Amino acid sequence: MLDGTDAGRPLYESLGFRTVCKVERWEGKASTYLGARARPMRSEDVPAVLELDKTLFRIQRSHILLRLLEEFPNLAWVDYHRGRLEGYLLGRQTKTGVYLGPWMSWSEAAAERLLRIALEQLQGQPVTMNIPDTNGRGLILAANHNLRRTRQVTRMIYGSASPLSSDLLSEMSVASLATG
Repeated sequence: MLDGTDAGRPLYESLGFRTVCKVERWEGKASTYLGARARPMRSEDVPAVLELDKTLFRIQRSHILLRLLEEFPNLAWVDYHRGRLEGYLLGRQTKTGVYLGPWMSWSEAAAERLLRIALEQLQGQPVTMNIPDTNGRGLILAANHNLRRTRQVTRMIYGSASPLSSDLLSEMSVASLATG
């Protein structure tokens, strides 16, 4: 799987790749919003986060999540409802601000609570997310929180390979364009 720009897509197609979906980049300044919020992630949340990610994304990528948590422990949030982990959001510092993702959630309500706490904590800083266009919930939440779409890439897979069978409505923002 790869994420190709519009300029690179014809080359990838000539090599046997095909389109799965578009991934939209959304950017803006973080600010605070009224409403319920999730909470910062604690070490005891990590096993449940890894299990939720494996359930929703449907492949094991704990090494990626653990690395993000190790490098950016203050950019990690979880949302619980009635004792059940509903979602998580991880971030990482970049040269230009903070990248938010992966952002995985069972519900739109949990996804919004996660986004609210992240934007409140990062108030005034530039934030970026890459949201699959197959997830209308993520696109609406980004727009409702004053982020704007700045560009898109095409998610592609090689030949007859099947796309990842992740729950497309649960993947609010990808971990990175390099890792999905």
